[in-house]
Amino acid sequence: MTHINLLVMVLSILLACEVQAKPISKQTAVVAASGETTLTARSSKFDVKVSVRTRSVEGGDHFGLPGGYVERSHVEGVDIVVGGNLIWLNRSVFCDLFDVHLAELRLEGGKGILAFEGGDASESFWVKIEFDAKQVKRRLVGSGMTPGKASIVTSYQMSVLEDE
Repeated sequence: MTHINLLVMVLSILLACEVQAKPISKQTAVVAASGETTLTARSSKFDVKVSVRTRSVEGGDHFGLPGGYVERSHVEGVDIVVGGNLIWLNRSVFCDLFDVHLAELRLEGGKGILAFEGGDASESFWVKIEFDAKQVKRRLVGSGMTPGKASIVTSYQMSVLEDE
C-alpha cells in the first residue's frame, strides 16, 4: 500500500467518524393524544430537551357550539430545557393548542424552533415557537390551509422586577 492510498484511507475514516458524530439538530415526533412526548436536539450552541404533555378530552368539546369541531386532546404543558436550564413559558405559548399530532424541534444558528401541527381539515393549524437559551422570543400561528402565512404573531419580552 502506498503512502497516498494509506492517507486516503485514513482521511476517509476520519471523515466518516466526523459525519457520524455530528450533533442532531432536528427531531420530529408524533404527539401522543394523552401523556408525554419528548424531543431532543443538539448543536454546537444548544442542547435542548422539550416535553409536551397532553390529555384526552372525553366526549369532546364543541367550543360551546352545536355541530362545531370536536376536540379530542388538549396540550396541558410544554417544558423547554436548554443546557439543563428550564425556560419559563407564559401559558399563552401553549394553552390554546388542541389535537396536536406532530411536533418538530430544530436548532438553527443561535435559536431553537419548536413547531406543531394540529387540528383537522378547515380547523387545522400550525404553530412555531422561537426561543434562545434564556427565553421564548416569538410565537407564530397560522391555518393549515395557508402554510407559512402567519395570522397571529406574538412577541415575548423578558421582564425583570427590581427594587427601587
